[in-house]
Amino acid sequence: ESDLLKDGLMVDDKFAMEPRLFVGNLSWNTTDESLCRHFEEIAPVRKAWVVMDTETGSKSRGFGFVECTSQDGAVRAVQELDGSHLDGRDIRVKIAERNPSRARHKDGGPGRQRGRTDDLNEETDRPFMTNANNGSRGPPREDRGGDR
Repeated sequence: ESDLLKDGLMVDDKFAMEPRLFVGNLSWNTTDESLCRHFEEIAPVRKAWVVMDTETGSKSRGFGFVECTSQDGAVRAVQELDGSHLDGRDIRVKIAERNPSRARHKDGGPGRQRGRTDDLNEETDRPFMTNANNGSRGPPREDRGGDR
């Protein structure tokens, strides 16, 4: 999939079909409806939602997403609403990444991963998952030796 430059913003082919925006720094009081109203002032909105905490189900996690009906409307929303004021907070608006867990660092390497798959399990020829926190940091603290 190729990337293209649209009014100074990098967008990909997937964005052209589904113009989705990430909205951060939301107030805990922001609702799906208030988020939708804020964006509809700039561009037609297909859907808007605030991501809720999975444990409580009733508390905002402070971010959400907006799907605009057109790519042009979404680009205009980023340009005009990034840094705008909503429910007492200055919000951040940017084009949503297709899959944040697959994001790449600026050096081109893979993004942060929960597990490493560097080694193959010899019995199954499948990736052997190791704990990323333990994989490259050496042995557990109690086995490092030295005076502590």
